[in-house]
Amino acid sequence: MSETKQTISDFQIMSLDMKELSVQQKFSLAKIFDGQSELMLQKLIADDAIIDIATDTGAVAVSILAVLLENKNITGAFRDKLIQASASSEDQEVKFRLARDPQTPFDIQSKLAEDKNGDIRVELIFRKPPLISILKKLATDENWAIRNEVSKSDYITPEILDILSNDTDSDVIISVINNKKTDYKTIEKMSDKFFKQDAWYDDTGTEYDMGWNCKFIQTLVNRVIESDFSEAELATNHILMAIANHKEEMYRLVMIKHPKTPTAIYNSLYKDGDQFTKVYMGDNHKTSEELLTKFVQDPKAEPLLLMTLSSSEFEDIREAVANHPNTLEIGRASCRERV
Repeated sequence: MSETKQTISDFQIMSLDMKELSVQQKFSLAKIFDGQSELMLQKLIADDAIIDIATDTGAVAVSILAVLLENKNITGAFRDKLIQASASSEDQEVKFRLARDPQTPFDIQSKLAEDKNGDIRVELIFRKPPLISILKKLATDENWAIRNEVSKSDYITPEILDILSNDTDSDVIISVINNKKTDYKTIEKMSDKFFKQDAWYDDTGTEYDMGWNCKFIQTLVNRVIESDFSEAELATNHILMAIANHKEEMYRLVMIKHPKTPTAIYNSLYKDGDQFTKVYMGDNHKTSEELLTKFVQDPKAEPLLLMTLSSSEFEDIREAVANHPNTLEIGRASCRERV
Protein backbone atom coordinates (compact mmCIF):
# COMPACT_ATOMS: atom_id res chain seq x y z
CA MET A 1 0.00 0.00 0.00
CA SER A 2 2.79 2.37 0.92
CA GLU A 3 4.50 1.70 -2.44
CA THR A 4 1.33 2.82 -4.26
CA LYS A 5 1.35 6.08 -2.31
CA GLN A 6 5.02 6.68 -3.20
CA THR A 7 4.31 6.01 -6.88
CA ILE A 8 1.41 8.48 -6.91
CA SER A 9 3.58 11.03 -5.14
CA ASP A 10 6.35 10.61 -7.72
CA PHE A 11 3.81 10.82 -10.53
CA GLN A 12 2.51 14.11 -9.16
CA ILE A 13 6.00 15.48 -8.80
CA MET A 14 6.89 14.37 -12.32
CA SER A 15 3.93 16.21 -13.74
CA LEU A 16 4.70 19.34 -11.75
CA ASP A 17 5.66 22.18 -14.09
CA MET A 18 7.99 24.50 -12.21
CA LYS A 19 7.37 27.23 -14.81
CA GLU A 20 3.76 27.43 -13.72
CA LEU A 21 4.72 28.19 -10.13
CA SER A 22 5.43 31.68 -8.86
CA VAL A 23 8.90 32.44 -7.52
CA GLN A 24 7.46 32.60 -4.00
CA GLN A 25 5.83 29.17 -4.42
CA LYS A 26 9.13 27.67 -5.58
CA PHE A 27 10.92 29.05 -2.57
CA SER A 28 8.22 27.75 -0.26
CA LEU A 29 8.72 24.29 -1.77
CA ALA A 30 12.49 24.53 -1.27
CA LYS A 31 12.05 25.58 2.38
CA ILE A 32 9.53 22.89 3.34
CA PHE A 33 11.02 20.08 1.22
CA ASP A 34 11.20 17.06 3.51
CA GLY A 35 14.29 15.62 1.85
CA GLN A 36 12.56 12.35 0.91
CA SER A 37 12.05 12.58 -2.86
CA GLU A 38 15.11 12.60 -5.11
CA LEU A 39 12.87 13.57 -8.02
CA MET A 40 11.63 16.65 -6.18
CA LEU A 41 15.17 17.56 -5.24
CA GLN A 42 16.27 17.29 -8.89
CA LYS A 43 13.42 19.54 -10.01
CA LEU A 44 14.30 22.15 -7.40
CA ILE A 45 18.03 21.99 -8.16
CA ALA A 46 17.35 22.40 -11.87
CA ASP A 47 15.38 25.62 -11.29
CA ASP A 48 17.31 28.88 -11.32
CA ALA A 49 14.72 31.06 -9.61
CA ILE A 50 16.03 33.94 -7.51
CA ILE A 51 14.19 35.92 -4.86
CA ASP A 52 15.10 39.04 -2.88
CA ILE A 53 15.05 38.40 0.86
CA ALA A 54 15.08 41.29 3.32
CA THR A 55 17.93 41.29 5.86
CA ASP A 56 19.16 43.70 8.52
CA THR A 57 21.55 45.21 6.00
CA GLY A 58 19.13 45.32 3.06
CA ALA A 59 17.73 43.00 0.41
CA VAL A 60 19.82 39.99 -0.63
CA ALA A 61 19.26 38.04 -3.84
CA VAL A 62 18.99 34.36 -2.90
CA SER A 63 18.70 31.40 -5.28
CA ILE A 64 16.77 28.16 -4.76
CA LEU A 65 20.11 26.36 -4.32
CA ALA A 66 20.95 28.63 -1.38
CA VAL A 67 17.57 27.93 0.24
CA LEU A 68 18.02 24.19 -0.26
CA LEU A 69 21.47 24.29 1.34
CA GLU A 70 19.86 25.89 4.40
CA ASN A 71 17.25 23.12 4.56
CA LYS A 72 18.28 20.79 7.41
CA ASN A 73 15.89 18.07 6.15
CA ILE A 74 18.23 17.35 3.25
CA THR A 75 20.84 14.95 4.59
CA GLY A 76 23.05 12.03 3.60
CA ALA A 77 23.32 11.12 -0.07
CA PHE A 78 20.70 13.72 -1.05
CA ARG A 79 22.82 16.44 0.53
CA ASP A 80 25.92 15.17 -1.24
CA LYS A 81 24.09 15.49 -4.56
CA LEU A 82 22.90 18.98 -3.65
CA ILE A 83 26.43 20.09 -2.70
CA GLN A 84 27.92 18.68 -5.91
CA ALA A 85 25.19 20.41 -7.94
CA SER A 86 25.95 23.68 -6.13
CA ALA A 87 29.72 23.49 -6.56
CA SER A 88 29.76 25.22 -9.94
CA SER A 89 27.40 28.02 -8.87
CA GLU A 90 28.72 31.58 -8.95
CA ASP A 91 25.95 32.74 -6.64
CA GLN A 92 27.58 34.35 -3.58
CA GLU A 93 24.92 33.14 -1.15
CA VAL A 94 25.37 29.58 -2.41
CA LYS A 95 29.12 29.84 -1.89
CA PHE A 96 28.62 31.16 1.65
CA ARG A 97 26.46 28.17 2.52
CA LEU A 98 28.85 25.70 0.91
CA ALA A 99 31.76 27.20 2.83
CA ARG A 100 30.11 26.67 6.21
CA ASP A 101 28.42 23.34 5.41
CA PRO A 102 30.11 20.51 7.38
CA GLN A 103 29.38 18.09 4.54
CA THR A 104 31.18 20.08 1.83
CA PRO A 105 34.11 17.90 0.67
CA PHE A 106 37.74 18.99 0.52
CA ASP A 107 37.90 19.58 -3.25
CA ILE A 108 35.05 22.10 -3.12
CA GLN A 109 36.43 23.75 0.01
CA SER A 110 39.82 24.02 -1.63
CA LYS A 111 38.23 25.78 -4.59
CA LEU A 112 36.34 28.14 -2.26
CA ALA A 113 39.61 28.90 -0.44
CA GLU A 114 40.75 30.57 -3.66
CA ASP A 115 37.54 32.53 -4.23
CA LYS A 116 38.10 36.21 -4.97
CA ASN A 117 35.57 37.14 -2.28
CA GLY A 118 37.43 37.23 1.05
CA ASP A 119 34.17 36.94 3.00
CA ILE A 120 33.65 33.50 1.46
CA ARG A 121 37.21 32.40 2.22
CA VAL A 122 36.85 33.44 5.86
CA GLU A 123 33.64 31.37 6.18
CA LEU A 124 35.78 28.25 5.76
CA ILE A 125 37.57 29.15 8.99
CA PHE A 126 34.29 29.36 10.90
CA ARG A 127 33.13 25.84 9.95
CA LYS A 128 32.83 23.52 12.94
CA PRO A 129 35.28 22.03 12.63
CA PRO A 130 37.29 23.55 9.77
CA LEU A 131 39.61 21.30 7.79
CA ILE A 132 43.19 21.66 9.04
CA SER A 133 44.49 21.55 5.46
CA ILE A 134 42.24 24.52 4.61
CA LEU A 135 43.43 26.47 7.64
CA LYS A 136 47.01 25.82 6.54
CA LYS A 137 46.21 27.08 3.06
CA LEU A 138 44.52 30.23 4.37
CA ALA A 139 47.46 30.90 6.72
CA THR A 140 49.25 32.34 3.67
CA ASP A 141 46.20 34.17 2.26
CA GLU A 142 46.89 37.58 0.73
CA ASN A 143 44.33 39.19 3.06
CA TRP A 144 45.76 39.94 6.54
CA ALA A 145 42.28 39.81 8.13
CA ILE A 146 41.84 36.21 6.95
CA ARG A 147 45.28 35.21 8.22
CA ASN A 148 44.38 36.84 11.53
CA GLU A 149 41.16 34.81 11.80
CA VAL A 150 43.19 31.66 11.12
CA SER A 151 45.58 32.58 13.94
CA LYS A 152 42.64 32.84 16.40
CA SER A 153 40.89 29.62 15.37
CA ASP A 154 40.14 27.17 18.19
CA TYR A 155 41.13 24.36 15.84
CA ILE A 156 44.52 25.69 14.74
CA THR A 157 47.64 23.58 15.21
CA PRO A 158 51.09 24.61 16.51
CA GLU A 159 52.46 23.89 13.02
CA ILE A 160 50.16 26.47 11.39
CA LEU A 161 50.87 28.99 14.14
CA ASP A 162 54.58 28.55 13.41
CA ILE A 163 53.88 29.42 9.76
CA LEU A 164 51.95 32.51 10.86
CA SER A 165 54.78 33.55 13.17
CA ASN A 166 56.62 34.72 10.04
CA ASP A 167 53.79 37.11 9.17
CA THR A 168 54.48 40.84 8.82
CA ASP A 169 51.03 42.07 9.85
CA SER A 170 50.88 43.54 13.36
CA ASP A 171 47.50 42.03 14.30
CA VAL A 172 48.55 38.56 13.15
CA ILE A 173 51.81 38.76 15.11
CA ILE A 174 49.96 39.70 18.31
CA SER A 175 47.33 36.97 17.77
CA VAL A 176 50.01 34.31 17.31
CA ILE A 177 51.71 35.26 20.59
CA ASN A 178 48.38 35.37 22.43
CA ASN A 179 47.29 31.94 21.17
CA LYS A 180 47.92 29.38 23.92
CA LYS A 181 48.55 26.72 21.28
CA THR A 182 51.61 28.54 19.96
CA ASP A 183 54.66 26.48 20.85
CA TYR A 184 57.05 28.29 23.20
CA LYS A 185 59.90 27.67 20.74
CA THR A 186 57.90 29.67 18.20
CA ILE A 187 57.54 32.50 20.72
CA GLU A 188 61.31 32.46 21.27
CA LYS A 189 61.90 32.54 17.53
CA MET A 190 59.66 35.61 17.16
CA SER A 191 61.40 37.31 20.07
CA ASP A 192 64.87 36.62 18.64
CA LYS A 193 63.79 37.99 15.25
CA PHE A 194 62.50 41.19 16.84
CA PHE A 195 65.62 41.84 18.90
CA LYS A 196 67.90 41.03 15.99
CA GLN A 197 66.10 43.65 13.84
CA ASP A 198 65.33 45.90 16.86
CA ALA A 199 61.84 46.39 15.40
CA TRP A 200 59.09 44.83 13.31
CA TYR A 201 58.57 45.71 9.65
CA ASP A 202 55.41 45.45 7.54
CA ASP A 203 55.27 43.81 4.11
CA THR A 204 56.52 47.02 2.45
CA GLY A 205 59.61 47.11 4.66
CA THR A 206 58.30 50.03 6.72
CA GLU A 207 59.20 49.92 10.41
CA TYR A 208 56.33 49.87 12.88
CA ASP A 209 56.28 52.81 15.29
CA MET A 210 57.40 52.77 18.91
CA GLY A 211 53.81 52.46 20.15
CA TRP A 212 53.32 49.20 18.30
CA ASN A 213 56.75 47.86 19.24
CA CYS A 214 55.88 48.46 22.90
CA LYS A 215 52.59 46.63 22.37
CA PHE A 216 54.57 43.69 20.99
CA ILE A 217 56.85 43.75 24.04
CA GLN A 218 53.82 43.94 26.35
CA THR A 219 52.23 40.91 24.65
CA LEU A 220 55.51 39.03 24.79
CA VAL A 221 56.01 39.77 28.51
CA ASN A 222 52.43 38.74 29.32
CA ARG A 223 52.82 35.47 27.43
CA VAL A 224 56.10 34.57 29.15
CA ILE A 225 55.07 35.56 32.67
CA GLU A 226 51.67 33.88 32.42
CA SER A 227 53.26 30.63 31.20
CA ASP A 228 53.98 27.70 33.50
CA PHE A 229 57.42 28.88 34.57
CA SER A 230 58.60 28.95 38.17
CA GLU A 231 59.91 32.18 39.72
CA ALA A 232 63.45 30.82 39.39
CA GLU A 233 62.95 29.98 35.71
CA LEU A 234 61.50 33.42 34.99
CA ALA A 235 64.49 35.05 36.66
CA THR A 236 66.79 33.62 33.95
CA ASN A 237 64.26 33.56 31.10
CA HIS A 238 65.90 34.24 27.74
CA ILE A 239 63.16 36.60 26.50
CA LEU A 240 62.81 38.58 29.73
CA MET A 241 66.58 38.98 29.99
CA ALA A 242 66.72 40.29 26.40
CA ILE A 243 64.18 42.98 27.33
CA ALA A 244 65.91 43.78 30.64
CA ASN A 245 69.23 44.33 28.87
CA HIS A 246 67.81 46.34 25.98
CA LYS A 247 68.93 49.93 25.48
CA GLU A 248 65.38 51.12 24.75
CA GLU A 249 63.90 52.48 27.99
CA MET A 250 60.29 52.11 26.78
CA TYR A 251 60.72 48.33 26.42
CA ARG A 252 62.11 48.00 29.94
CA LEU A 253 59.33 50.22 31.26
CA VAL A 254 56.82 47.60 30.12
CA MET A 255 58.44 45.09 32.50
CA ILE A 256 58.69 47.64 35.31
CA LYS A 257 54.91 48.20 35.09
CA HIS A 258 54.07 44.49 35.03
CA PRO A 259 52.99 43.37 38.52
CA LYS A 260 54.51 39.89 38.12
CA THR A 261 57.96 40.81 36.87
CA PRO A 262 60.43 38.66 38.87
CA THR A 263 62.18 40.62 41.62
CA ALA A 264 65.53 39.15 40.52
CA ILE A 265 65.16 40.91 37.15
CA TYR A 266 63.24 43.97 38.30
CA ASN A 267 66.10 45.92 39.89
CA SER A 268 68.26 45.50 36.79
CA LEU A 269 65.72 47.28 34.58
CA TYR A 270 66.96 50.79 35.33
CA LYS A 271 69.86 52.07 33.23
CA ASP A 272 71.83 55.28 33.74
CA GLY A 273 70.26 58.06 31.73
CA ASP A 274 66.69 56.74 31.90
CA GLN A 275 64.06 59.46 32.22
CA PHE A 276 60.86 57.57 32.98
CA THR A 277 61.80 54.34 34.71
CA LYS A 278 62.94 56.15 37.87
CA VAL A 279 59.49 57.63 38.52
CA TYR A 280 57.77 54.26 38.18
CA MET A 281 60.40 52.41 40.18
CA GLY A 282 60.30 55.04 42.90
CA ASP A 283 56.71 54.08 43.63
CA ASN A 284 57.18 50.29 43.55
CA HIS A 285 57.82 48.19 46.67
CA LYS A 286 60.10 45.89 44.62
CA THR A 287 62.69 48.63 44.15
CA SER A 288 65.71 48.08 46.38
CA GLU A 289 66.81 50.70 48.91
CA GLU A 290 70.19 50.75 47.18
CA LEU A 291 68.64 51.81 43.87
CA LEU A 292 66.36 54.40 45.52
CA THR A 293 69.42 55.86 47.25
CA LYS A 294 71.08 56.22 43.86
CA PHE A 295 68.01 58.10 42.58
CA VAL A 296 67.81 60.51 45.49
CA GLN A 297 71.55 61.25 45.52
CA ASP A 298 71.41 62.52 41.96
CA PRO A 299 71.82 66.33 42.18
CA LYS A 300 69.68 66.65 39.03
CA ALA A 301 66.81 64.53 40.39
CA GLU A 302 63.48 65.80 39.07
CA PRO A 303 60.91 67.23 41.52
CA LEU A 304 58.34 64.64 40.34
CA LEU A 305 60.68 61.78 41.28
CA LEU A 306 61.48 63.37 44.62
CA MET A 307 57.77 63.84 45.31
CA THR A 308 57.26 60.13 44.64
CA LEU A 309 60.17 59.19 46.92
CA SER A 310 58.87 61.44 49.72
CA SER A 311 56.46 58.67 50.73
CA SER A 312 59.09 55.91 50.62
CA GLU A 313 58.97 53.18 53.27
CA PHE A 314 62.68 53.80 53.93
CA GLU A 315 63.40 56.53 56.47
CA ASP A 316 66.85 57.31 55.01
CA ILE A 317 65.29 57.92 51.59
CA ARG A 318 62.65 60.28 53.02
CA GLU A 319 65.34 62.20 54.91
CA ALA A 320 67.43 62.52 51.75
CA VAL A 321 64.38 63.82 49.85
CA ALA A 322 63.68 66.40 52.57
CA ASN A 323 67.26 67.69 52.25
CA HIS A 324 67.42 67.66 48.44
CA PRO A 325 67.57 71.16 46.89
CA ASN A 326 65.13 70.18 44.11
CA THR A 327 62.41 68.96 46.46
CA LEU A 328 59.25 71.09 46.38
CA GLU A 329 57.80 72.25 49.70
CA ILE A 330 54.88 69.84 49.35
CA GLY A 331 57.40 67.00 49.13
CA ARG A 332 59.21 68.17 52.28
CA ALA A 333 55.87 68.32 54.10
CA SER A 334 55.15 64.75 53.01
CA CYS A 335 58.48 63.62 54.42
CA ARG A 336 57.75 65.32 57.74
CA GLU A 337 54.33 63.62 57.93
CA ARG A 338 55.99 60.17 57.64
CA VAL A 339 58.44 60.85 60.46
